[in-house]
Amino acid sequence: MPITLQPPQTRRRLGAVDVWAILATEAMPAQNGEAIEWLLLTTVPAHGVDDAIERVHWYTCRWTIEVWHRVLNSSSGSLSTPFWCTRAAPQLPA
Repeated sequence: MPITLQPPQTRRRLGAVDVWAILATEAMPAQNGEAIEWLLLTTVPAHGVDDAIERVHWYTCRWTIEVWHRVLNSSSGSLSTPFWCTRAAPQLPA
């Protein structure tokens, strides 16, 4: 069952958004560590445990993408265009 979030008073034109809340808890925390708990709000419906696990997996992949993006942006410029685009992309006239 979704939760409906209302926009801030100053941005009513945005409209309400339905979200699903998923509470994820680390099953095997590090030795002498506390389990990580994470409340994920998603606009993708999650109607059961299998859906919730899939949504959590999607969001864990995000960190790999974030790191890759950071590497591309922090390089000396040689990777500013992704390497897989350089051969496939045609050279456009200026």
